[in-house]
Amino acid sequence: MRILLVCDAFPPMRTSGALHMFDLAIELSNQGHEVVVITSDSELTKKCVESIEIFGVLIRVKSSEIKKANYYKRAIREFIQPFIMLSAFRSSNVSNFPLDGIVWYSPSIFFGLLIKLLKLKYKCTTYLVLRDLFPDWALDLGILKKGFVYRIL
Repeated sequence: MRILLVCDAFPPMRTSGALHMFDLAIELSNQGHEVVVITSDSELTKKCVESIEIFGVLIRVKSSEIKKANYYKRAIREFIQPFIMLSAFRSSNVSNFPLDGIVWYSPSIFFGLLIKLLKLKYKCTTYLVLRDLFPDWALDLGILKKGFVYRIL
C-alpha cells in the first residue's frame, strides 16, 4: 500500500508529535508499505524540498513560524498552511501515483479541508491520529471563551 502521512512536525524537530510520526513512517515502511510524508518546516529557505529517506519520500514545505506566533497570527498561519501543503504535494513527483490511505496528525485542526480534497482525488481511506481535543483544552486553559471563535474552531 502507498500511505501518505500528513503532519505539522517531523524530525529533526524534537517534539512528541514529530517523533510519533517518524516512528509510524518507519514501522509502515518495515511492514512493506510505501510511505510518503508531507510536513511543514519553518526552517526551509526553499518553498519545498523533496527527499528520499529510509522510510520513503519526505516532502518538506516552507511555512511561517507557527508555534511561537501570537494566537491571531498562529490561527491565520495554520489556516493558510494546508493550502500551501496541497499546492506543494500537487507539484511533487509522487502526486501522480495512487494513494491507498492517508494518516493525519492532530493538532492541526486545520488539515481537514486538505485531507478532504486528497481523499476525494485518491478515493482512499483516511485515519486521524487525535491527541488533543482542541478547542476544548484551550477553553479549559482560559485561552478561549465559549462564543463565536470557539464554535468556529
